[in-house]
Order: sequence, then C-alpha cells, then structure tokens
Amino acid sequence: MIIIYIIIIIIIIIIIIIIIIIIIIIIIIIIFINIIIIIIIIIIIIIIIIIIIIIIFIINIIIIIIITIINIIIIIIRTMNVKAMIMLFLLPTE
Repeated sequence: MIIIYIIIIIIIIIIIIIIIIIIIIIIIIIIFINIIIIIIIIIIIIIIIIIIIIIIFIINIIIIIIITIINIIIIIIRTMNVKAMIMLFLLPTE
C-alpha cells in the first residue's frame, strides 16, 4: 500500500513539474511574441516617419520650383516694362 502511495505522489509531482514547465514555456512564448510585436510597431513607426519626411521634402521642392517660376515671370514682366518705358522715351515727339 505504501508503494502505491509513493507512486501516486511521484506521479502527482511529475504532473505538477510538467504543468510548471508548460506554464513557463507559455510565458516565454508570450514574452517573445510581445517583443516581436513591439519591434514590428517600431519598424512601422520608423517607416511612417521616413515617408512623411520624404513627402515634406517633395512638397518643399515643388514649392521652391513654383516660387522660382513666379520670380522668373516677375523678372520678365519687369524687364518688359522697362523696355516699354525706354521705347516710349525714345519715340520721336512732335
């Protein structure tokens, strides 16, 4: 009878150890999954920041090009006005 009790106690201890090992493995897996999720979120945030920086850079380039074209047009109009004024002064008056 004592042998049966000892065997039952050993089996219960083995089952408890197996359950503890399974719980530890599950906790480790959950920790790794959380770490992987955090890394993925950080990578996504970095990619979004890079895309926003690229978009801002492209918008700045477009604004600079538009301002340059407007300045060139203004310079052309001013030189045309100056040429027209010179032509008016050079016209023979009677």
